[in-house]
Amino acid sequence: MNIKIKREEIIIRGRKFYKIKELSALKFDDLPKAYTDQKSARWLSHACDGIIGNKGQDGNVSVGEILTPKEYHSWLIMLKVAGFLLKKINAQLAIENKNWSGEEEIII
Repeated sequence: MNIKIKREEIIIRGRKFYKIKELSALKFDDLPKAYTDQKSARWLSHACDGIIGNKGQDGNVSVGEILTPKEYHSWLIMLKVAGFLLKKINAQLAIENKNWSGEEEIII
């Protein structure tokens, strides 16, 4: 799962923050259903210009959002977990769908 994050390091009232400048990731329709059904799944939403997950999940972050270093690093961990999950599901699907291609003609 490739997610591209552009961030800016800013200081507000003497405290350090990260401001999310740009996000790039796969969209919901580009991901396997077995993945998007999972609690830790994440994808790009153009509706909110951010990375979101299943309804009611923490970890949704949009462009322009300002995060503390602790929040930012927790979010990165969530994204890494989502990436490992997608990699595992894609490997399983590759095995299951290995010989599922081509055409067949049946005459009865």
